[in-house]
Amino acid sequence: MTGSSRGTGDGSKPKSRKKPTQVATPAAAAGVAIAAPPEPNSVPLPPVLIGIGASAGGLAALTALLSSIPAGSRFAYVVAQHLSPTHSSQLGDLLRSKTALTVQDVVDGVMPEAGTLYVTPPNSDVVYVGGHLKLLEPAAGIGPKPSVDLLFQSLADAFGDRAIGIVLSGSGFDGAAGVRAIKAVGGVALAQTPASAGHDSMPHAAITTGGVDFILPPAQMWGALAALADAAAAHEDGDADDEHLRAFQGRIAEQVRRHCRFDLNHYKPTTVWRRIRRRMAVCKLSRVEDYCGLLTRDPAEARNLMLEVLISVTSFFRDPPAFEALRAALRKQFANRKSSEIFRVWVAATATGEEAYTIAIILSELKREMPRSPEFLIFATDLDEPAINFARAGSYSEASVMQLPDAIRARYFDREGRNYQVKKFLRQATVFATQNLLEDPPFSRMDLISCRNLLIYFNAETQKRVMGTFHYSLNRDGLLLLGSSESSDLRRALFTEVDRQARLFLRSEVPNPRRAVATLPSINRAVEEMKATGGRHPADVVAPYAQVHEELMGSYCPPAVVIDAEDQIVHFNPALPAIASAH
Repeated sequence: MTGSSRGTGDGSKPKSRKKPTQVATPAAAAGVAIAAPPEPNSVPLPPVLIGIGASAGGLAALTALLSSIPAGSRFAYVVAQHLSPTHSSQLGDLLRSKTALTVQDVVDGVMPEAGTLYVTPPNSDVVYVGGHLKLLEPAAGIGPKPSVDLLFQSLADAFGDRAIGIVLSGSGFDGAAGVRAIKAVGGVALAQTPASAGHDSMPHAAITTGGVDFILPPAQMWGALAALADAAAAHEDGDADDEHLRAFQGRIAEQVRRHCRFDLNHYKPTTVWRRIRRRMAVCKLSRVEDYCGLLTRDPAEARNLMLEVLISVTSFFRDPPAFEALRAALRKQFANRKSSEIFRVWVAATATGEEAYTIAIILSELKREMPRSPEFLIFATDLDEPAINFARAGSYSEASVMQLPDAIRARYFDREGRNYQVKKFLRQATVFATQNLLEDPPFSRMDLISCRNLLIYFNAETQKRVMGTFHYSLNRDGLLLLGSSESSDLRRALFTEVDRQARLFLRSEVPNPRRAVATLPSINRAVEEMKATGGRHPADVVAPYAQVHEELMGSYCPPAVVIDAEDQIVHFNPALPAIASAH
């Protein structure tokens, strides 16, 4: 094969390999995200490259997994098994007799092929970049080798929602950050059941991220992967193509709205249908009609679909350069504030709270440096109530906090068994609440709003609405922190750039800004119709006024019905479409 070196096929190792590429490891800053080298993906991807991470006890788990995979597998596999950097490994030789797959040691630059298992050699990290597996020289003395996190992050970067990662038995928490990366792009993560693992720390750490889709004994994992592939193939064959799916758009959206108060219509259609197809695959359903039936019967699946669209994945100090830019901007703002003031922050779409506590830590550190700076209060909101409850408790796994500097971890967390508890004074400064950003009233008089990597999933009209809401909510000179992928077109009229790379912006003064009514576009249309009548209220403009009333009821009032003495429904508000259609 061009550009690669194959194994000899007789069980011996290749005589030589390219010297591993030397790369700089991330700086020792809190929550640094593992990143693959910035090389372009210039060749076609293999069907699927599955990453497998293991450590202590991993040989038994690998044997159970690989022995269940039949010959002719449609996938390629790469194993990152923690190995001693000073001893040669016989792992490849041990696995050859246990699997029908072709087993090779990873050679720098090899292009993965379906039906082949690639084993990472000792004292090397491995990533998938530009269609090839690349061997990297680890930084001396830092972290396990090879790094499962590094491998998983590269798969997420390359494959997006086709990325798959498996965490098997092992000590420590390597792989947890990689699972978050895979989940953040809509990929699939599997973890070994802790009870079946020789060492349960790695599977446990992965599971506590909330990003694991299947928790199974290794011998059962192939069945789950095969079912996912079969369901995906059925969709690609046209049984559930976009036209067919859109025929059920109303029914699916109605069920999710009824069970979760969550409107799929605000999101980009491509995002919604990709998530629907993924949930269908997880549920082993190939027909969208059957999935609609499942949503009708099972409110839990409606919530699963909502969470699939939301992708509530976060971490402490995710994207460190952005928080460094925020810290610098906040320092300037604190210098102009009185100690008697309160600096108010809104963290929208906070998920499980890591971002809110990250900002709380930054503000606390600034107060340590600037004793006369203002107090602060953070409002952190999300639609996902269980996630908010988790954030409010403030108890995080070891894997979540171990990338933080020791001084920060000691200052703001207390160790409690296998978890780390956010200290009370920081939790008291952070108020968590359930809120639907698109339907509930917004906060006001904010000095900072952080909403990172949410807008990219909204359709254009919803993006404009949210930006109008943020502009309304911020004080003069208030700051807005967005995600690294948010489009620049969203901010031009309402915000000016503070730091382009960090996506940090300053509120602009706009003549006659559209205020809170901007969150109700159909009301705006009705108001325009009323203005056109010169303020008159003839019969032909009663309908727009009724529309205003219905929009307000549907957006700001809980679902409700009015019944008479015979228990007959005489009125319902617009938040109950199912009742409306039934009567």
